[in-house]
Amino acid sequence: MKKLLLSLLILLVCFIGFSQSKMAEVSVNMRAIKVDCNQVPANGTELRDFIPPAGPEKPKQEATTKMNFTEWVVGESYYDLQTNSTIMNRIVKTGDARSLVFTYSSEPSGYSDRGTGYNWSNDDFWNDIPLERIESIRTGWPSVLHTENHEIVISHEFPDQLIMSKSPGIGEENWTQEILAHDIPEGVSWSRAVSGGSDGNTVHLITITIPEATQGVDPGLTTEGLDGALLYSRSTDEGETWAIYNTVIPGMDSTQFLGLPVDSYSIFSRGDKVAIAIFNDWADSFVMVSEDNGDTWVKRILVDFPVDLFEVDASIIDLDEDLLADTLYN
Repeated sequence: MKKLLLSLLILLVCFIGFSQSKMAEVSVNMRAIKVDCNQVPANGTELRDFIPPAGPEKPKQEATTKMNFTEWVVGESYYDLQTNSTIMNRIVKTGDARSLVFTYSSEPSGYSDRGTGYNWSNDDFWNDIPLERIESIRTGWPSVLHTENHEIVISHEFPDQLIMSKSPGIGEENWTQEILAHDIPEGVSWSRAVSGGSDGNTVHLITITIPEATQGVDPGLTTEGLDGALLYSRSTDEGETWAIYNTVIPGMDSTQFLGLPVDSYSIFSRGDKVAIAIFNDWADSFVMVSEDNGDTWVKRILVDFPVDLFEVDASIIDLDEDLLADTLYN
């Protein structure tokens, strides 16, 4: 009898979880949430008020290891919007030396002094928190990277261009800066950059053209037919010259996409291997991988969105033609 009651209870809990997951699937802007029978749908408040479902009591275990952490305040900023979505490369470590950047401003509004806040560590301590930006002009969205002879920060001067700042060494803070000139009519912003290559002196840079909704002109401008084109650049001499500059990688062109959302991408590298990840809402999410330091690329789909070149408007997606909006995974 006890076994029968326990089995019925397990089935009931699973049924409740399944019902809740189906409700979540149709309520989150046409995205499906896959929920196991012993889970409840996420609602964004789990850290505040989540109470786990009751279950059989587990035997208590004594902790066998402990992890000790030391916390430093490395910077302060009134500018809270550090990114619109994915984060850029804000901390980098070479040997015992670490560098960290963030979008800095000491003003509670207006943010006219916005720029790159920079700090560094030699593994024993972090330097004093910065009280000013490293650039001479208003910037944001910095990425930090180390090469053999330089410490480099690439940020944007919204909405037109990118700024590259260089220091001779980690923690030296003797910054020089230059504008990365381009011929993109709508301008570029929201960049990401990393170092790589067999000698560590390659700079891989991605940036996106300003989308039509942000341009304020009619008709809006596009690059190679893309409303928001992700552009790739590569320098093999620490940013002195650029052999590849503001190119659309094949597989990310207008035959595949209408455009890409800003800050929806990340880039990483290790030696000659480079990966660019793209996270779309209404198109494929995928990774572009290069094994030869950015010369050639292979596309690997993470989530294949079922409607190619889908344009977001007032219509619904109804692939099974039942006159109801489909629930789609992405």
